[in-house]
Amino acid sequence: MKLTSEQKQEIADQQSQNNSTNMRNISTRYLKNIKQINQKTTNQFEIKKYSNFFPTLNFAYEFSDQESITFGYSKRVRRPRGWDVNPFPRRNSITSLRRGNPFLDPTFTTAIEIDYLKRFKKITLNTSIFYRQSDGNVERITEETGEIVDLIIGDDPSTPLLQVPVLESYPIYENSGYTRRVGLTDELLRARKIDFYDRKGELLKTVFFEDYNLYGDKIWMADSMKVENHQNKNATIFQWQNRKLNVGLDKKDFEKSSLMRLAD
Repeated sequence: MKLTSEQKQEIADQQSQNNSTNMRNISTRYLKNIKQINQKTTNQFEIKKYSNFFPTLNFAYEFSDQESITFGYSKRVRRPRGWDVNPFPRRNSITSLRRGNPFLDPTFTTAIEIDYLKRFKKITLNTSIFYRQSDGNVERITEETGEIVDLIIGDDPSTPLLQVPVLESYPIYENSGYTRRVGLTDELLRARKIDFYDRKGELLKTVFFEDYNLYGDKIWMADSMKVENHQNKNATIFQWQNRKLNVGLDKKDFEKSSLMRLAD
């Protein structure tokens, strides 16, 4: 069967359209990094080679104008930050020391993603499957030294020293704005000082508790609290006076509707 010129052109257009539905994007880069570690204080010497290929692959296929699928693959590297490899201790506060590990390796992450798109008359369905694996993650380790520190409450140098234990706590909520708290208590287990660390592990603020009074013969409360922000250098002081307990308040008194009536 002999094709006419019009039929040949139609087949060529169809092949051109089919080819246009397939898109590929392949790229790679090669990073060369050699680090020499020479710890003269501990006589440790090592040469680390981090050179490697880091490819990127993107592939898209359109079944039709209403249906398509895409595939992506990539490999990336994240090197330790400067403070993570600094071996010399740095004191963040009276209760906290930070020291890095110069022998840390970088973190290599492989990511794979598949997207599927389907258009209906009035609805568009878009689903994704994502997988990521990281090898060599850098994690912070906290160790208790068992130290007892001397704490002075307030600015008066004549205030007697308190020997208090160091207490650390970590949030259960993974999206908390703080990574940990380091607190000091006195001999009656009353909070005297709490250091708050941000998501980068840096000291964010410190809260001091002063002027404790015993209320109701059973509850110790600080009538003075000072909050120091170490990053913006601001400070806030809270003071309470004429505190009273058991005044007949109910949980309903603290509901939004009740508080709005008080505001009016």
